[in-house]
Amino acid sequence: PETGHRVWPYLLKDCGGVVTHFAHHIGSVKNNRYETSALWGAFLNIRSEYDRTYGRFAPDIRCLIRAHRHRMIHVEKADWHAATLCGWQLHTDFSLKVAGESLPEIGFMVLETDEGLHVRQVTFPLPLPHVA
Repeated sequence: PETGHRVWPYLLKDCGGVVTHFAHHIGSVKNNRYETSALWGAFLNIRSEYDRTYGRFAPDIRCLIRAHRHRMIHVEKADWHAATLCGWQLHTDFSLKVAGESLPEIGFMVLETDEGLHVRQVTFPLPLPHVA
């Protein structure tokens, strides 16, 4: 509130004792085999940047959430998590131009914080494709 801005480029939020870094954009890949690479890389980069900059005062970021992807991905290692949210709409002209070969997912994600962090993903079936 003290900034006068109604939105932030990122949000560090304590989610039940787990510091989570939320932001909208993340790098993408055209090859589905590498979908987790940009996500896990972003998580490791955020942790190392905060550690490098703030040292022992750095927040202990254990979760990274990103949007602006068309598929839901969750990577977990011990108690570290990184996830992307899926879309809320089917393909658009833009998404077809960027990643035309991948089918979107429609759904949502729930972060549950009882006894650690648990990521629950829910996706809905796509409409059947039209074959002419």
